[in-house]
Amino acid sequence: MLSDEELDTLDDRLLGQTDDDGMLLSEFDGFCAGLIVCPQMILPAEWLPRVWGDGEARFETVDQAEGVTTLLIRHYNNVAQSLSAPGVEYAPIYDEDRRTGEVLWESWCHGFEQAMRLRP
Repeated sequence: MLSDEELDTLDDRLLGQTDDDGMLLSEFDGFCAGLIVCPQMILPAEWLPRVWGDGEARFETVDQAEGVTTLLIRHYNNVAQSLSAPGVEYAPIYDEDRRTGEVLWESWCHGFEQAMRLRP
């Protein structure tokens, strides 16, 4: 499981590496859940570029690119493990409006939907 610090790092990297159409952490979490429950396995080579949207990720160094990719794959694996039997322990990552405390679940759902579109 990624630590809170690692999730914050991944969130920051996702925000800083893409154009406006790249995924945010909540959206990526829903995307992972959708990939896992899909009846066919979808390999990272197919889904990983979709994390960045229509643009390409902008990394300053190879180490930075590898670090972000490692966090993405680890989070995917954590979601896969938490959705597997015998005890499903998955808890979605939702955004929250910091002003009102309202849970913003739409981003997670959008990510899940994007995964479902890969294998309709």
